Amino acid sequence: MNNVRTLMPVEYAPIQLDALDLLKSNLGEGVGQDVISRAAEAVVDRMDQLETALDRDDLPEVAKLSRRLARIADHIGMHKFARIAEDLEACAKAADRNALAAISGRLQRVGQLNVCDVVHLSEENT
Repeated sequence: MNNVRTLMPVEYAPIQLDALDLLKSNLGEGVGQDVISRAAEAVVDRMDQLETALDRDDLPEVAKLSRRLARIADHIGMHKFARIAEDLEACAKAADRNALAAISGRLQRVGQLNVCDVVHLSEENT
Protein backbone atom coordinates (compact mmCIF):
# COMPACT_ATOMS: atom_id res chain seq x y z
CA MET A 1 0.00 0.00 0.00
CA ASN A 2 3.01 2.33 -0.09
CA ASN A 3 2.52 2.93 -3.81
CA VAL A 4 0.11 5.83 -3.38
CA ARG A 5 1.31 9.18 -4.73
CA THR A 6 -0.17 12.60 -4.55
CA LEU A 7 -0.39 14.31 -7.90
CA MET A 8 -0.07 18.07 -8.17
CA PRO A 9 -1.94 19.29 -11.22
CA VAL A 10 -0.13 21.87 -13.31
CA GLU A 11 -1.86 23.81 -16.02
CA TYR A 12 -0.09 25.98 -18.55
CA ALA A 13 -1.89 29.28 -19.03
CA PRO A 14 0.07 31.57 -21.35
CA ILE A 15 0.00 35.32 -20.88
CA GLN A 16 -1.06 37.30 -23.92
CA LEU A 17 1.87 39.67 -24.37
CA ASP A 18 -0.05 41.80 -26.86
CA ALA A 19 -2.32 42.96 -24.02
CA LEU A 20 0.69 44.07 -21.96
CA ASP A 21 2.27 45.77 -24.98
CA LEU A 22 -1.00 47.53 -25.80
CA LEU A 23 -1.26 48.95 -22.29
CA LYS A 24 2.32 50.21 -22.43
CA SER A 25 1.96 51.71 -25.89
CA ASN A 26 -1.33 53.46 -25.02
CA LEU A 27 -0.27 54.73 -21.60
CA GLY A 28 3.47 55.06 -21.99
CA GLU A 29 6.12 52.71 -20.67
CA GLY A 30 6.21 53.92 -17.05
CA VAL A 31 2.48 54.42 -16.57
CA GLY A 32 1.72 51.16 -18.37
CA GLN A 33 4.10 49.26 -16.10
CA ASP A 34 2.50 50.87 -13.05
CA VAL A 35 -1.00 49.94 -14.24
CA ILE A 36 0.07 46.35 -14.88
CA SER A 37 1.67 46.07 -11.43
CA ARG A 38 -1.39 47.53 -9.70
CA ALA A 39 -3.70 45.23 -11.66
CA ALA A 40 -1.59 42.20 -10.67
CA GLU A 41 -1.82 43.31 -7.02
CA ALA A 42 -5.59 43.71 -7.41
CA VAL A 43 -5.83 40.14 -8.72
CA VAL A 44 -3.95 38.87 -5.67
CA ASP A 45 -6.18 40.91 -3.33
CA ARG A 46 -9.38 39.70 -5.02
CA MET A 47 -8.16 36.10 -4.88
CA ASP A 48 -7.65 36.46 -1.12
CA GLN A 49 -11.14 37.97 -0.76
CA LEU A 50 -12.53 35.19 -2.93
CA GLU A 51 -10.99 32.54 -0.70
CA THR A 52 -12.64 34.18 2.32
CA ALA A 53 -16.01 34.32 0.54
CA LEU A 54 -15.69 30.64 -0.41
CA ASP A 55 -14.87 29.71 3.19
CA ARG A 56 -18.00 31.60 4.35
CA ASP A 57 -20.07 29.99 1.55
CA ASP A 58 -21.11 33.50 0.45
CA LEU A 59 -22.11 32.65 -3.12
CA PRO A 60 -23.26 36.16 -4.15
CA GLU A 61 -19.89 37.54 -3.04
CA VAL A 62 -18.06 34.70 -4.84
CA ALA A 63 -19.93 35.59 -8.04
CA LYS A 64 -19.17 39.31 -7.66
CA LEU A 65 -15.47 38.77 -6.96
CA SER A 66 -15.15 36.25 -9.79
CA ARG A 67 -16.64 38.76 -12.23
CA ARG A 68 -14.21 41.46 -11.04
CA LEU A 69 -11.27 39.07 -11.30
CA ALA A 70 -12.21 38.18 -14.86
CA ARG A 71 -12.35 41.85 -15.91
CA ILE A 72 -9.03 42.77 -14.31
CA ALA A 73 -7.25 39.66 -15.59
CA ASP A 74 -8.50 40.15 -19.14
CA HIS A 75 -6.95 43.62 -19.28
CA ILE A 76 -3.48 42.35 -18.40
CA GLY A 77 -3.36 39.36 -20.72
CA MET A 78 -4.50 36.67 -18.29
CA HIS A 79 -7.21 35.49 -20.67
CA LYS A 80 -7.32 31.84 -19.61
CA PHE A 81 -7.48 32.86 -15.94
CA ALA A 82 -10.31 35.27 -16.84
CA ARG A 83 -12.30 32.43 -18.48
CA ILE A 84 -11.85 30.27 -15.37
CA ALA A 85 -13.06 33.16 -13.19
CA GLU A 86 -16.14 33.46 -15.43
CA ASP A 87 -16.76 29.72 -14.98
CA LEU A 88 -16.50 30.20 -11.22
CA GLU A 89 -19.03 33.03 -11.37
CA ALA A 90 -21.47 30.79 -13.25
CA CYS A 91 -21.04 28.01 -10.68
CA ALA A 92 -21.65 30.44 -7.81
CA LYS A 93 -24.83 31.75 -9.46
CA ALA A 94 -26.01 28.16 -10.00
CA ALA A 95 -25.05 27.23 -6.42
CA ASP A 96 -23.15 24.23 -7.78
CA ARG A 97 -20.85 23.63 -4.83
CA ASN A 98 -19.10 20.58 -6.32
CA ALA A 99 -18.09 22.46 -9.45
CA LEU A 100 -17.30 25.51 -7.33
CA ALA A 101 -14.74 23.52 -5.32
CA ALA A 102 -13.04 22.15 -8.42
CA ILE A 103 -12.99 25.41 -10.36
CA SER A 104 -11.85 27.51 -7.41
CA GLY A 105 -8.87 25.17 -6.98
CA ARG A 106 -8.07 25.52 -10.66
CA LEU A 107 -8.38 29.30 -10.43
CA GLN A 108 -5.93 29.40 -7.52
CA ARG A 109 -3.37 27.25 -9.34
CA VAL A 110 -3.53 29.19 -12.58
CA GLY A 111 -3.72 32.55 -10.80
CA GLN A 112 -0.58 32.01 -8.75
CA LEU A 113 1.44 31.24 -11.86
CA ASN A 114 -0.15 33.92 -14.02
CA VAL A 115 0.35 36.81 -11.61
CA CYS A 116 4.05 36.03 -11.30
CA ASP A 117 4.34 35.68 -15.07
CA VAL A 118 2.58 38.98 -15.78
CA VAL A 119 4.82 40.94 -13.46
CA HIS A 120 7.96 39.23 -14.74
CA LEU A 121 7.05 39.57 -18.42
CA SER A 122 5.98 43.19 -18.15
CA GLU A 123 9.27 44.10 -16.44
CA GLU A 124 11.27 42.01 -18.91
CA ASN A 125 9.77 43.79 -21.91
CA THR A 126 10.60 47.23 -20.51
